Amino acid sequence: MTTAQAAVMVVVSSNGPVSQKHIADTLMQRESAVTTMADRLLKAGYVTRKRSAEDRRAWLLDATPKGREALAAIRKPFQTINAILDHSFRDIDQFALANALKLLLRELNDTPTEL
Repeated sequence: MTTAQAAVMVVVSSNGPVSQKHIADTLMQRESAVTTMADRLLKAGYVTRKRSAEDRRAWLLDATPKGREALAAIRKPFQTINAILDHSFRDIDQFALANALKLLLRELNDTPTEL
């Protein structure tokens, strides 16, 4: 499971079933990116996808037992990585770092892909 897949799985397993739009909004991604990710997660057997009863245009994703198991399996490695990051950046204002990374993401999203 990739980091991006894990991010989607956290949203889905914590709040599911959820719309792909909700996931995109939560992760600050384009819906088209979430649709592609949902296809991969569906193919891997990590999620199910069905039409929303309230909005027939929307798709809802829900975690499968296999998806929950895969997410649980990566928690320990991610906790280790987060502990290393916390230790490495303890003297840096983490809010400033987070804001700088958000700015970088916005800039990357606004940059034409032809570059």
